[in-house]
This record gives sequence, structure tokens and C-alpha cells, in this order.
Amino acid sequence: MEIADIYVVNKADQERADRMMVPITSMLNMAIEPGDWRPPVLAAQAHKNEGVDELYRNIQAHRDYLVRTSRLEQQRGDRRSEEFLGTIEVELNRRLKEFIANDLALSSILEGVKSGEMDPYSSALKLLDCNIPVLKGLKPITKHEDPR
Repeated sequence: MEIADIYVVNKADQERADRMMVPITSMLNMAIEPGDWRPPVLAAQAHKNEGVDELYRNIQAHRDYLVRTSRLEQQRGDRRSEEFLGTIEVELNRRLKEFIANDLALSSILEGVKSGEMDPYSSALKLLDCNIPVLKGLKPITKHEDPR
């Protein structure tokens, strides 16, 4: 289970709400390191507007914690990096598929995989060893070579 920042058990007026809060609280007691953000486990009744103010206060407290510990900017940077890399991945995938579809030799490798005559892993490695322009010349620039 991924540990959330705040847990809210809605419909707290129902009997099962307590039975949900206890195991979540117990799990958090075992998983959270001292000094880290301790996710609160809150009860709410949204239809009666009960627990909403407490939820809002906890959201603000969590944001304050993220700002104070510089984790907010770190998380934002991580998300931007993931978006950047994800965009590159999607675009490289699109370009590679287009290139394979338009290249007789490479599309024949793909057909061999589809038909079961060739295995996907070694065929993929064979394909990557081909002279594919979208991959050609991809060499990382080390920090020592960085022109900036």
C-alpha cells in the first residue's frame, strides 16, 4: 500500500468507519519514521459537513510541512522531470514505430515477432543494433563536456 499524506474515512457515522480507521492507524504506526510527516487518519461525514474543517487544517499543515522541509519544491521538480522524460519517451516511441513501419527490413523483424518465428527480446536487441536515425548518435554529454 502506498502511504498517503492524509487519510479520510468518510461516512464516519457508520459502524464500519471505526473498523477502517484502526488498521490504517496501526499500519502507519509501523511504517512512519520519527521526524517524518505523520499522516493523520481523519473521520468525516461529508453530507453533514462534519470533519471538513479538520481536513482543511490538516491539508494546510501538510503544505506547511512540505514548504518547511523543502519537499514541496523537490516534489514539483520530480514531477517536472517525470513529465519531461515521459514526453521524450512517448515521442521516441512514436517516431520509432513510424520508422519501423516504413522500413522493410525492420518491419520484417516485427512481423517475425508477431508470427512467433522470432522471440521479442533478441529481436528488439537486433533492431536496436540497426542503423536507426532516431537512435543514431545518441551519446550522453558528461558534465565535463557540458557547454553551459
